[in-house]
Amino acid sequence: MPRIELQVVRRPRIAFTLTELLVVVAIIAVLIGMLLPAVQKVRGAANRIHCCSNLKNIGLALHNFHDTYGKLPPSRIWPGPLPEAGVTATNVWHGWAVFVLPFVEQTALAQKYNWNLPWSDPANLPVALTQLKVMQCPLGRTRSRVGTGAGRSAGLGRLRRLWSDRSGRRLIGGYGLG
Repeated sequence: MPRIELQVVRRPRIAFTLTELLVVVAIIAVLIGMLLPAVQKVRGAANRIHCCSNLKNIGLALHNFHDTYGKLPPSRIWPGPLPEAGVTATNVWHGWAVFVLPFVEQTALAQKYNWNLPWSDPANLPVALTQLKVMQCPLGRTRSRVGTGAGRSAGLGRLRRLWSDRSGRRLIGGYGLG
């Protein structure tokens, strides 16, 4: 009797098997796990460089102020007056950052500031509560920012509430501009 041979025709595979799919997913997960710390290191280094650049710009602004006026800006003025700084009013309070605003390319903001009024006056609040990128460090985990205002004297509870913006960030007055 003759032998009949059957030819089995194999169709080409259209899809992956479950095992192959799981292996590929596992390999991708391992690669992402290896890349994530490297990306975070690069991001951290970029933030450090940005923070150092901001500090350098503030330092240059202070040096330019010194070159222009022959002295560094006062850390604060209270209670005033301080004629050599252009503050003729009494009972006013100003932080150092408003003095260096023209030197950090914020001349328009500096021109809006009224030296004869305290920083907490409603006329000065738009300037005092302005947050400048040059005064912020992206590296810090804290949400506090430096503000131009007087800061920590008693009776400023209402203004402290004004210092917090809607995202909960706090503006700390007395030392700079946030």
